[in-house]
Amino acid sequence: MLKEKPTIVNATDIREFCKLFKISMPMYEHFDYYIDLTYRSGVNKLIYEDINGFNEYVRFVKEETDYDNVVKYKLNFALPRMVKFIKETKAYSRAEEFSSGLAKQEFQSRDYRKKTYDKPCVSLDFTKANFSMIKNFDQEDEISSSWEMNLVNQGVNPFLAKSKSFRQYVFGNTNPKMLARIQKHYIWDLREFLSKKLIQDKEFVYASSDELIIDLSEFSEYQGEGIDAPNYDELVNGVHVWQRLTSIGVKNTLFMESKRNGVVIREISDIDKNIVSQNLVGVEGSKFYLELKKNILLEEIEQRDLLFKQNDSIASWVVNDNKEIIKTIEYKKRGFHEYIEDKMPELDKEVKSKIVSLAINFFQNPQGKT
Repeated sequence: MLKEKPTIVNATDIREFCKLFKISMPMYEHFDYYIDLTYRSGVNKLIYEDINGFNEYVRFVKEETDYDNVVKYKLNFALPRMVKFIKETKAYSRAEEFSSGLAKQEFQSRDYRKKTYDKPCVSLDFTKANFSMIKNFDQEDEISSSWEMNLVNQGVNPFLAKSKSFRQYVFGNTNPKMLARIQKHYIWDLREFLSKKLIQDKEFVYASSDELIIDLSEFSEYQGEGIDAPNYDELVNGVHVWQRLTSIGVKNTLFMESKRNGVVIREISDIDKNIVSQNLVGVEGSKFYLELKKNILLEEIEQRDLLFKQNDSIASWVVNDNKEIIKTIEYKKRGFHEYIEDKMPELDKEVKSKIVSLAINFFQNPQGKT
């Protein structure tokens, strides 16, 4: 247990933290409550380490740079710096050339996960897929194998390496269509490689541009001794061989999905089949904390679990006596100042205040009468 849980006080900083780590936050004033749910449920056991790191990052920006806040630092320095670095590498040019030469791809997405509920599966997904695609073409070692070290080498605060959304933001400003074509090429290549000796087509139950999911229910570990079937070690070894051929990292995650109260729960396990974490799958953001409380923490639902953002308001689900969700209502109308804070966090406080004052003056006096 943590002796003292760190927090973030400033609303602008809370908003940026949530963007960096893709955290749904219905009301910033309840930040500590929602973070506690995230931590206790096991959805993110490192969330408090991330908060500590973020607070140090905020201090660094304010005390050691010329930027007023972390939003300006990210948008005006870190982002353009990393985009420029990536696009000027020979690996990037080589990736563009490779992509343009790709024939029409055989890749076909599929999703048969509903057929594998309550069955053991493994997810194979590319480690930092967009970054890995460029690094794969790096013959000159211009790019460090560590995404974090690339930030350090470019003078960017390494805390941002923890943020998947920042990395996606960087590569989204390069050539995302090119990267998607290359990812599809290599995910299909991995699929074909594993198909030659180990995996039957029917066992590939999911395929996207950066992930494969394989049904393990017919593997020897789950069929008992003496069964002539592939085993998990053979699969892992096959993936390792492919990684050495391509220099692309692949993360393998054992899991099982099941339906609970109409919600899909993914239980991630270790090699000994011990559950190490649980998460919700495909739950809409407006119901995330509600379903987290009900299906993973197994605790009584309170008002804060029912809240979510809806346009410029805070809405709430309504639960009847049978604990069934029956409708939504407006819980709190956000003020114009809160709307400006949410949509334009990078603006100076004085500028925001002027915009709010002008807007209030306009709505109070739309004809410009004095």
